[in-house]
Amino acid sequence: MITTKKGLFLLITGALLLTACADMNAKEILRVKMSKPGYLPSYSFARMKKGDKIAIWSDMDFSYTGSRIELDVQVELYLKDSLYETIEFSPTRKSLTLNEVKETEGSRTNWKFSGKNEEIVIKEDGNYKCIAYLKSPKISFRSKKAEIVLKRKK
Repeated sequence: MITTKKGLFLLITGALLLTACADMNAKEILRVKMSKPGYLPSYSFARMKKGDKIAIWSDMDFSYTGSRIELDVQVELYLKDSLYETIEFSPTRKSLTLNEVKETEGSRTNWKFSGKNEEIVIKEDGNYKCIAYLKSPKISFRSKKAEIVLKRKK
């Protein structure tokens, strides 16, 4: 039994590090470019099995003018030509971030990152098709890279 605050802190820190390492060591199984709604979407396929824990990451490099940006992503997973699941989130709200660089000069901001946004558990074996849409209300938004990455957790 842990009786000190220091021991409890070390236990919690160790558990958090193990969780973060597991997320970073997940295997990439799919990458797809995000499309604007109304445009012909890009898509990609990945074989997934029942029980697979899939982390959804956004890999972004964009710029905008103004004090803040609101982005929304809609990821659609299809199985056997039928919509299996729709996941919606903001790519800027992430539980884990890698390689983040955010620079502001005047009113222009450049922001680049790879971030973990969501997790799902697959309920049925199959070859899944993934389509992703990126919505931005700002006209000043410019994207150099906007991709969704699915990673199978080990």
